[in-house]
Amino acid sequence: MKEEIKEIKRYSVALKRKIVEEVLSGELTAREASKYYGVSSVRTVNQWVFKQSGRETKIVRVMMKSELERIQELEAALADEKLARRVLAAQLESYENYVPDLKKKLSTKELKKFEENQKKIEQLR
Repeated sequence: MKEEIKEIKRYSVALKRKIVEEVLSGELTAREASKYYGVSSVRTVNQWVFKQSGRETKIVRVMMKSELERIQELEAALADEKLARRVLAAQLESYENYVPDLKKKLSTKELKKFEENQKKIEQLR
């Protein structure tokens, strides 16, 4: 059984320059240059032209309005949640100041729950 050999064409820098100059000067279109010089793809010629012209690429994200609104809503909700967590942490901290002997009054089970809550408060900070 005979295996097919994949052929990869490599074009010289001089040939690329010549093709780009002809396309930029308007002598040939990218399609015409591709056919005339045997370049397998018009896209390849366009890439050479783009690289030689020194232009930069700017990425522009296009979204549906509903997507953008949804992102803004989620960001606002996240900010609200962060603020709520900070407020709750501050409230818990102030309660601790008013009840310094709270640990003495708690049962073992309540004390464990209190310590768990303390850990959660520390994680919020």
